[in-house]
Amino acid sequence: MKDNIKGFILASRPKTLPAGASPIIMATALAYSDTQKFSLIIFILTLLCTVLLQIASNLINDYYDTQTGVDTEERLGPTRVTSSGQLKASTVKTMFISTLVLAFILGIYLMYVGGPIIIAMGLISMLASYLYTGSPFPLSHYALGELLALIFFGCVAVCGAYYLQTKQITNSALLLSLFPGFLSSAIMAINNARDINSDTKAKKLTLGILLNKLRPNLSSWLPLIFVICANIVIIVHSVIYEQWYLSFAVVGLVLPFLKTWIYLILNRPSVEYNNSLAKTGKFLFLSSLIYGGLLWIN
Repeated sequence: MKDNIKGFILASRPKTLPAGASPIIMATALAYSDTQKFSLIIFILTLLCTVLLQIASNLINDYYDTQTGVDTEERLGPTRVTSSGQLKASTVKTMFISTLVLAFILGIYLMYVGGPIIIAMGLISMLASYLYTGSPFPLSHYALGELLALIFFGCVAVCGAYYLQTKQITNSALLLSLFPGFLSSAIMAINNARDINSDTKAKKLTLGILLNKLRPNLSSWLPLIFVICANIVIIVHSVIYEQWYLSFAVVGLVLPFLKTWIYLILNRPSVEYNNSLAKTGKFLFLSSLIYGGLLWIN
């Protein structure tokens, strides 16, 4: 049991989970700023369901990447519990099914409150968490990783959480959803840049591989481009929101993290890319807390 718990924690990839929590925090803060209303139980359930779906996706990825031969000893990423033999494949499969079921059970109340829109978002999100690596034609093998991160950790997560609190989706929420979306895409881009060699051998197509065909090492610029796009979104949102000064704190936070993305450009893929990935997740979480906090009090 103890080994199973350790394996579950490792396979859930805790350092990537801010990508799931951050959009819910930002959306809830924006909803409160717009309506001065806030439901704690909806916030908690939305947060739990989103993170559980992300954990399930990570477990599914751990399980199926071993089955398809993507995870090998040459991989530079963190240890995968299935391919390393830390957990039996059947155990990991039971874990991701149980996690999906738990997310569905917790989401029943949210589907009741949100109606057809939330039912559709929830079921599509559950399906996507499986299809990303678990189908006969895994979406992750067709250069869709960054786009799916933008959609599900940006638009779907923010707009869904905002709708649950307000019963509407505004242009402001749609715009703000691009911020965590672009930063989640940056996390995915780092992951794919790190694994370019092993993914190429496994015949897995990623955006990084496509970019490097155009120009060697071009994939290493992609995370920084996504970060720049995210900060442009924050600036535009704060200006439209008529509180342009709110963006200063987030844009200023880029400076101490800038070397994280410069490192990727100056250095070839290595295990150090894992630190860049973790720091990008930290930037996403901190910037979401800061901007969300400023929206809440203003």
